[in-house]
Amino acid sequence: THQSLAKLAMDKDWAAIPELAAHLIDLLPGYVEPDSPYVVLARAHEALGEREAAIAALEAFWKNGGYDPAVLKRLSGWHEEAGQAAEAIDVLQTVNMIDPLDLEMHGTLGDLLMAENRPAEALLEYSVALSLDPHDKATAYYRLARAHHGLGDRAASQRQLLMALDVAPNFRPAQRLLLDLMRSESGIEQQ
Repeated sequence: THQSLAKLAMDKDWAAIPELAAHLIDLLPGYVEPDSPYVVLARAHEALGEREAAIAALEAFWKNGGYDPAVLKRLSGWHEEAGQAAEAIDVLQTVNMIDPLDLEMHGTLGDLLMAENRPAEALLEYSVALSLDPHDKATAYYRLARAHHGLGDRAASQRQLLMALDVAPNFRPAQRLLLDLMRSESGIEQQ
């Protein structure tokens, strides 16, 4: 039956998948390998335009111990698109434990944490990302500056912004934040 589920997916017979996948999940709810029926079910629901059902399938995969980073990143991305930042963060924190050397994931998780006004946690993620020697160091320093700024540490924020601008002198986001910091320090109102 598992092979026929794979064949249905290969043939893109999405409408036939939910019933068979549900049957397989009932038989083996703890089977959470990358070829799990949960994952195929999520693909089918997504192809059928049923995003909430796709999310539910991957949530079940994750809650039953599914650990495939690509699948969990997809789940996190869907949560983020649905405006469910807290859920997206929870899933990415699992990916963090599975694949701690994923540079992009640390940046994405830090960005989500900043959007949720959690700069201390974001600072940790951004620091890990920088320690993984990213190609785009200007963005890494800028992210650190934003986290320090969120924590109210103006001096550390300025240091990181200057490092970003040292790497990429025309990096507009860093220029803007540095200008904002300088204006607020000198009491000049923005116009």
